[in-house]
Amino acid sequence: MNRAFVVCALMTLAVLVAIAPFGLLGSYRGLQAMNNHPLVWMPRDTPARTQYEEFVGHFEHFDPVIISWAGCTIDDERLDRVARKLREIDEAKPPQERLFLRVVTGREVLDELSSRPLRLSRAAAIGRLRGSMIGPDGKSTCAVVVLTPAAAERGGETLELIESTAEHETGLARDELHLGGPTVESTEIDSASVRSLIDNILPSAIVVFVVAWPVLRSLGMTILVTTAALLVEVTILSLAYYSSVPINGILVVMPSLVFVIFTSGSVHLLNYYYDALDEGLGPRAPLAAVRAGRLPCFLATLTTAIGTGSLATSQVEPVVIFAWFATIGVIATFAVMFLLLPGAMVIHARYAGARSRDPASALDAAPRRSRWQPLKKIIVARFWLVAIGFTVSMLVGTVGVARLKATMELGDFFTEDTTIVRDHQWLEDTIGPLLPAEVVLRFDRRSNTTMHDRLVLVREVEDAIDRTRAVSTSMSAAKLLPSPSLDSDARAIARRTVLERSLEQRVDDLVRGSYLAIDGDSQLWRISVRVFALAQSDYGQSLDELRTAVNGALAASDLANGKVSVTYTGLLPLIVESRRQLLRDLVSSFASALAIIAVVLAIAFRSVGFGLLSLLPNVFPTLLVFGFLGWTGSHIDVGSMMTASIGLGIAVDGTVHYLTWYHRGIALGKTSPDAIQTAYDRCGAAMVRTTLIVSAGLIVFVFSPLLPAAQFALMICVLLLMGLVGDLVYLPALLCASAGSFARWRTVKPSSKEPAE
Repeated sequence: MNRAFVVCALMTLAVLVAIAPFGLLGSYRGLQAMNNHPLVWMPRDTPARTQYEEFVGHFEHFDPVIISWAGCTIDDERLDRVARKLREIDEAKPPQERLFLRVVTGREVLDELSSRPLRLSRAAAIGRLRGSMIGPDGKSTCAVVVLTPAAAERGGETLELIESTAEHETGLARDELHLGGPTVESTEIDSASVRSLIDNILPSAIVVFVVAWPVLRSLGMTILVTTAALLVEVTILSLAYYSSVPINGILVVMPSLVFVIFTSGSVHLLNYYYDALDEGLGPRAPLAAVRAGRLPCFLATLTTAIGTGSLATSQVEPVVIFAWFATIGVIATFAVMFLLLPGAMVIHARYAGARSRDPASALDAAPRRSRWQPLKKIIVARFWLVAIGFTVSMLVGTVGVARLKATMELGDFFTEDTTIVRDHQWLEDTIGPLLPAEVVLRFDRRSNTTMHDRLVLVREVEDAIDRTRAVSTSMSAAKLLPSPSLDSDARAIARRTVLERSLEQRVDDLVRGSYLAIDGDSQLWRISVRVFALAQSDYGQSLDELRTAVNGALAASDLANGKVSVTYTGLLPLIVESRRQLLRDLVSSFASALAIIAVVLAIAFRSVGFGLLSLLPNVFPTLLVFGFLGWTGSHIDVGSMMTASIGLGIAVDGTVHYLTWYHRGIALGKTSPDAIQTAYDRCGAAMVRTTLIVSAGLIVFVFSPLLPAAQFALMICVLLLMGLVGDLVYLPALLCASAGSFARWRTVKPSSKEPAE
């Protein structure tokens, strides 16, 4: 058997080394192809997402890049040079390679409003554009570059072209330019994600190596475990590239998560080996370790995989991608661990020089880790007080969880001192708000309205929108066309007739301008609304005010006649929906993971009550931590949401090992306090060490420039530390309180043929 272990280990190591170059290549190319467009972070398969996709289909792939600089005013000729040069560069490309749908500046729109047919005064034209293309001061303006879908996918290259062109035509340094828009955000998320992985993956591995070395007792064993963990994490990350799945910002934490899970699992398995070696089993120690550790290690892996896999129920695509690859990684760690480490144990045992003694005395041996004796005495003496205290704290936490709020916006991905947030804030202060909401009025054949009537209704709705506190500015065809009139005198009728003809002739221009769309027999008139992204505290309230204003205007207008439908879409409704979806995903993923893990543990320990009881110490950290966030009014982001089920899955690992030794003590006829002492002595130290290893490996990501990754790492560490407290304090108290339920196990004797089991 020992020879088979060694052969299997050598073959496994050879395979890992052989595929390492492909793993590195796939990881590198996957990071290069990363694309974190803000839309991918929005929930799928929801009415809000469906409406947004329909809106994009009717109008255009609206992906604007806003560019401006200090001193960029409506009299700045440099703006014309930038726009003209960008058009020249784009027009020189073949049609299928074009980058820009439109390039427009505030100067150009102002000139259009001041010329025929509107001939607005300069002041009136500026008033119509204030807050959209012209700033509150009536002078500051910008250029808007609307990208093609292909250009948005190559966001980094496209932005480099725009920035370099603006830099050349204006004579400004790059850090003097201010850019905003979805593609700018996605490119910065990509950059921050790559920096997060590259800057932290090696420090994470080094920290884990340093923490694990004393635990694994052998430099050679530590090098083997960390090397294998590195090879596994690189391989799993490369699978995203080879399966044509885009790497996203939160997925960059997955490799280090797989790394620490592999290392902590190895510590538990090797703990069984060193126990057998200390008992004098010598060459038989590897086989004894495999027999003793196979069930608890399998259950620990299974529960962790359930925790990560439960995130696949999310409606947020990056979370689903994380769930699949993290689950594959967790399963891979178990396979590699049991293929590799038994052979390493065999080689190590040859040089251990331990004396052999009767393995049947393994569990009856005197406690070797008396350091746990004081803690055990306190818990056994006051188990009801401990159990009630922890249970009450869980109930308080449950109330706090009900108060939780979620958030998903630009400020949730970056800190305030980053360039993108500063640029975003500058553009909102200088030009106008950037967060879009779209109101689309649909006129079909039933509406019986003329083009003039429709323009009047759009103007009435837009006026109602502009009067709300939530909306800072709006833009529609009504602001680019002459003012309609409903007066009944001869002159007004003549003007209305002329305007009607003009509108019918300009339908194609309005369609090209993306403020009108044709859908069969229907016309869709778009009112583009902007609200401040960084100053908002309640997007839901803003959306409600917008709906109230629009519905009120439609109800009060005779032109609507109840036959004009309205759709609310854009990023604002998507963000509102994403906040609600994050909370739903938190509850659904945690509940599904909890239910499945409960069934698994009930089957494994052959008792429904025992399985349910074992979950309480692992539910405790989630309710306490998330309850605290709810009570303090804190918000959770996408990184925080993922930690509940993952933290549960990982925390159960220690519970499984603890209960395994407790179960074996009861089976030998020990009392519940003595079985608790056995569990402490056998795996208490390993539980502490693995928690420290996982926390140490992930804590470096707290300094990640991408906030969801940093929040994920911090929350996992806190949850695991609280889970350790639950396993070492709350769980023993529950076992004392429920000792009578497990008396039937005392008649079960462990087989003397299987050492330490």
